[in-house]
Amino acid sequence: MRTLISNYSSREIDRCIAYPLGKLYPACALACGGCPACRNQGRPAYCEKYQLEIQMTPMPTSYTLRGELAARLAHNTTLNLYWEGQHELNKIQDLEDFLVNLVNSGFRQLILPHTLLNDSVWAATLVKKLSYLEQPVPHLIVGEDWPGRLPLYPVPTALIYPSENAEADSLFRSWKVARRNWPALPTINVINRNLYLESEHGYFTDRVEGSVEKLDQLQIDLALDY
Repeated sequence: MRTLISNYSSREIDRCIAYPLGKLYPACALACGGCPACRNQGRPAYCEKYQLEIQMTPMPTSYTLRGELAARLAHNTTLNLYWEGQHELNKIQDLEDFLVNLVNSGFRQLILPHTLLNDSVWAATLVKKLSYLEQPVPHLIVGEDWPGRLPLYPVPTALIYPSENAEADSLFRSWKVARRNWPALPTINVINRNLYLESEHGYFTDRVEGSVEKLDQLQIDLALDY
């Protein structure tokens, strides 16, 4: 570093200082706020993008889930919960409390449809209830259009599917691709009982592997846990 500073302060150099610094710190992006070489040649300040690489390994279910969900997902890592009727998702009774209890039980990633996230009252209620947890739990909430925009993590994940078949099928296909590297990842799918997947040529509960239960029953069991 002394040599580098001495060279750039005592002689005329035409190479940006970011390059020798980059050799010293290879895990950093090249950036320069205006070293002597760049100023002499009239080059503006710059900062190159650095590609962040994340490698994570899922923790065993026994370490991440607890209570009723740990027992339910001990042998089958996928649980398909269905709700009946054609009403709107935000009308499902106590859905916010259910999601809070999922987080409290060890589900660290929630994938929600825009019909819920765009409902400012519903979303604010969920965030407020999550903030009231006695012990803060790290978690991530993403929208159904995450592919290409946000990273997903190999942590227990709950997906609330849109009521519309086409949008739900798009979400299912995206998640199916994302989960290929994590086949044993604990997953909960919350779906309408009549959800039809065009890509699977059948109803969700008939075509997608996993235990099948009514949503309201698990809601009751989780409420007893907490």
